[in-house]
Amino acid sequence: MPITKKELARRLALETDNSKYCCKCKKIKPLFEFDVSGRERKNSKTWCRDCHTKDQRERNHDITMEEYRELLEQQCGKCGICGTTTPGGWGTFHIDHDHKIENKRDSIRGLLCNNCNRGLGHFKDNPESLIAAAAYLLKHKGKK
Repeated sequence: MPITKKELARRLALETDNSKYCCKCKKIKPLFEFDVSGRERKNSKTWCRDCHTKDQRERNHDITMEEYRELLEQQCGKCGICGTTTPGGWGTFHIDHDHKIENKRDSIRGLLCNNCNRGLGHFKDNPESLIAAAAYLLKHKGKK
């Protein structure tokens, strides 16, 4: 449903050069909390990052924010592989899931930092390739 001119004017009046209205949570937030398409503010997304992330979790993984927090608590606030408390990327841990399992909820394995999540992705979740990579690194450890 398109918004009215009156509603658009109300939203724009609330915004400043450093803030923007989130159409999802209906709050004025600092501009840095919005992703930008291109280089200009006028191209920034209409949902803040928090709302976008929440929507992605629920849509892609069928997991609520509360369930995400519980999973993170079970992992003591750390990456399931390397143990870092710094998620990297957009600032939240990635939901690691098995792409071969169709049921979204059953496919969740845990939460990973950006680096570990990308690493598994580059190795196509293949344990044999990861073992071979670890063996390669150990074989060349300390060589110059």
